[in-house]
Amino acid sequence: MPHVSRCLDNQPIERFWGAFKTESFYLTKHDTYEDVLEDVGKYIRYYNNFRYTERLNGLSPNEYRRAA
Repeated sequence: MPHVSRCLDNQPIERFWGAFKTESFYLTKHDTYEDVLEDVGKYIRYYNNFRYTERLNGLSPNEYRRAA
C-alpha cells in the first residue's frame, strides 16, 4: 500500500476474527495449539464457502456463485 495505513484498512480482517471468536473459538475447548490451528482452518473454509450472508441475499458464497 503506497499510503499511510488507515483504520478502514483493517476492517475486513477485524470482522473475520471477531466472527471467528464469537462463532467458534469461545465455544470450543482447545487442548493444544494444533487443535486451534485445525479449528481456524475449518472456520476459514466454512466462512469462505458455506456461511450464509445477508450481503449475498441470504445465500452462502457457494450458492451465490452457482446462481450467478
